[in-house]
Amino acid sequence: MRWAQAVNLPAGRYRFTTTTDDGVRLWVNNQQIINKWFDQANVSHSAEINLPGGSVPVRMEYYEHTYAAQAHLTWQRIGDSGGG
Repeated sequence: MRWAQAVNLPAGRYRFTTTTDDGVRLWVNNQQIINKWFDQANVSHSAEINLPGGSVPVRMEYYEHTYAAQAHLTWQRIGDSGGG
């Protein structure tokens, strides 16, 4: 399964978190930040990225192998893009 959308975000540092049962890949602003493409129990993976603000492309790919299918994506702004 693949989901893709442009999200309008203010400039800053963001933490993106996927929670999936089996494989997941996540690209933010055309940069792959999560690559966990293997069978796994329901688990969360996070990555941080500085974003310039404006329309940001987000793409998540997911596959389900067995049992309960779960795929969630969340993000939060955690600071200015200057780091810190």
